[in-house]
Amino acid sequence: YILSNQITCALSSFMFWPHVVVNAFRFRCFQANSNLLFNSKCFIRPFSSLEMSFSSPSSSPQERISAVKSDFLDGVTIVDTKAKAKRVVDQLRSAELRHCFHACDTEVVNIDVKSEGPVGHGDIIAASIYCGPNVDFGNGPRIWINNLDESSGTFDCFKEYFEDPSIKKIFHNYSFDRHIIRNHNINVRGFAADTMHMARLWDSSRLKYSLESLSEDLLKVRKISIKERFGAQSRRKDGSLGKLIVFPKLDDLQRDESQREEWIYYCVYDAECTWNLQQELQRRLERIPWTEDSHMWNFYQNHYRDFGEVLVSMEHEGFHVRVEHLAKAEKIAHKEKASAENIFKTWAMSQCGDCKFMNVNSTAQIQQLLFGPIDESDVFKSKLNPTRTFLTLNTDEYIEPGKKKPLKNRPFIIQGLGMKPISKTQKGSPQCSQAVLRRLAGQPNATPPKYGDAYYFFGKGNDGKVACEAFESLCRVSLIDTLLGTFIRPLQAMPDEQGRIHCSLNLNTNTGRISSRCPNLQNQPAFDKDIYHIRDAFAAQDGNSLIVADYGQLELRVLAHMTNCQSMIEAFRAGGDFHSRTALSMYPEVAKAVANGEVLLESGSSKGKSSLPSIKERFGSQRQHAKVFNFSIAYGKTAHGFAKDFNVSLKEAQASLDRWYKDRHEVKSWQKHVIETTRETGTTRTLMGRYRPISIINDDNRYKRAQGERAAINTPIQGGAADIVMMAMIKIHQHERLQELGWKLILQVHDEVILEGPSEHSQEAKAIVLSCMTHPFGEKLLVDLTVDLKVASTWFQGK
Repeated sequence: YILSNQITCALSSFMFWPHVVVNAFRFRCFQANSNLLFNSKCFIRPFSSLEMSFSSPSSSPQERISAVKSDFLDGVTIVDTKAKAKRVVDQLRSAELRHCFHACDTEVVNIDVKSEGPVGHGDIIAASIYCGPNVDFGNGPRIWINNLDESSGTFDCFKEYFEDPSIKKIFHNYSFDRHIIRNHNINVRGFAADTMHMARLWDSSRLKYSLESLSEDLLKVRKISIKERFGAQSRRKDGSLGKLIVFPKLDDLQRDESQREEWIYYCVYDAECTWNLQQELQRRLERIPWTEDSHMWNFYQNHYRDFGEVLVSMEHEGFHVRVEHLAKAEKIAHKEKASAENIFKTWAMSQCGDCKFMNVNSTAQIQQLLFGPIDESDVFKSKLNPTRTFLTLNTDEYIEPGKKKPLKNRPFIIQGLGMKPISKTQKGSPQCSQAVLRRLAGQPNATPPKYGDAYYFFGKGNDGKVACEAFESLCRVSLIDTLLGTFIRPLQAMPDEQGRIHCSLNLNTNTGRISSRCPNLQNQPAFDKDIYHIRDAFAAQDGNSLIVADYGQLELRVLAHMTNCQSMIEAFRAGGDFHSRTALSMYPEVAKAVANGEVLLESGSSKGKSSLPSIKERFGSQRQHAKVFNFSIAYGKTAHGFAKDFNVSLKEAQASLDRWYKDRHEVKSWQKHVIETTRETGTTRTLMGRYRPISIINDDNRYKRAQGERAAINTPIQGGAADIVMMAMIKIHQHERLQELGWKLILQVHDEVILEGPSEHSQEAKAIVLSCMTHPFGEKLLVDLTVDLKVASTWFQGK
């Protein structure tokens, strides 16, 4: 716990990354311009050990508070009036401070960070700025801006400062602060670094990227969390201490004179910690090679910083949602759910009369009906009796025998059918998951029908058919519940005054893929399950259109490029159905049928009209297996995994795997080389040279080692795909003509990007987007990148 912030990052211990030789076989990385290398010379000086004053982690909170009051506040310049703000802003914008980093942080109220994003939510009550230890703003180098009560509006005086593009501003979680500041009608410019993204680039394997965690590991002094500093144990009704840690509201905390000094200390240290982290992370990134003549700090400046700006812009734009479409879908969903429940309960009543009282959403009741009785055993730890009594609301005022009046709840009995359990829960009970119900149901509504296990249990014939249809209805109930609870109802409450939803996009995965939250717009139902066309609710506003652009087989193309696999490269250059070509090379019966002229490689591959079926039509199973092999091998799947997927013996799975590698031996050699190199260096790299540490690849546990090996060969592929999407998005975002036409990125989902803009310019914008996505780099890959683009009114129409 640091009690004096006179600290330099130079004293921190460095993580020494192994030098990784970039060669043409392992990594086809792209050279970067190195002329953007930044060299800060502002206010950095060495510190002697006497200037380092901090308490041990075991010191008491009272000791820390005392030290804060005596040491720290003397170094804080408090800005609580417009006059003080003007003076400090003039100094911040002076020539001597214009070329160094300015760390900024905000303290915010009126936002629930667990369920709300910062776009349109949250108000600043305080802010802090730190430019380094040797700057004096009147009472020291730390600026604390009071924006509460009588000082409200002080922060607005910093508008010119925050909107000055020549001042390099750094943040920890830039996205949050940028949107919060924009809520005060201030458009931040001059973004220079996000220490959260820098830390992710330095070590993508970390579990935590908070200021507390990073400061402890990199600066060797941990930022004290707000719970530790201001929290107190809750009190129970009897006055005893509870386990819950509670702390005051931030605005109340700022008003409390008894804690005001401590609160100011807490605020200003966030900015100072961010500044120190940037200095340290820059040093560490400069020690990690990117290309032969550049390092990862160059990578951050050239690409990751711009990508951070792209993500923030997309969050701000948001996606327009037609609430009326969702409201209509909700009404239909409730009706269809009631109908599906009725179908299942009618069937269940034919097996057990009391099932008319059952709750079809109750796992315990479905479990009892299907699988009771079950004796307790080594396999099933929970016993199910032949019958079980449940309670339900006594809506018909049933009077139990021996009672004089109806009770609130009435009992009913479910008698088990004795079906064989398919799988079990962790606690040893028969599972009633969607997968189990689907296996019992099969696909009774398909053409022709494919009946599940229930068909045979109930003696085939009409009884078996009706049972499968009942379980199909139960599956539908579960699906509708999911669509209602996860999508239809929540999305109706999220649009802002302009009818747009703003999610938070986070660069927080090991491979560099982005994720989404509050809400997770990347999590949309699969097309075969989107029975209410939820994507149709996401639409362009009046006068606008959407461009929905999706890469085709991106990860496979990255695999072909990075491994220089000639078979894959030739297949992609030939075009057509890649998976059918794979099936042709893997399965002799497919090759024979094509050679004899019995089937076509793909529909339309012959000259003129033909009545011959394609490989996809005649050998659908083999093509599907080939497709699974194509994608799964990129994820490092082994014969054990394929044996489980296809329900075949290990020997059969290995034979199929060997056939896949036979024409793609370069892939196997590349995978072997990457695994060996990762064992030596402890890291693997993506297409553009980003690192991912994988320490478990040398673990004594063979399961962890296998997991590390899969990650070692998967990260270059998945991460390479992420690199391509990132570079395409940066090009699209920065394209001047698209900006002139009014077209903007609004969402990215895996390999798909969505833009919105004026309909009158849609065709020109479409051509520009296609060019940006097919040529994201200065040089081409060994295979072309293909993109499927559509101009549409809604997301659903664009798919």
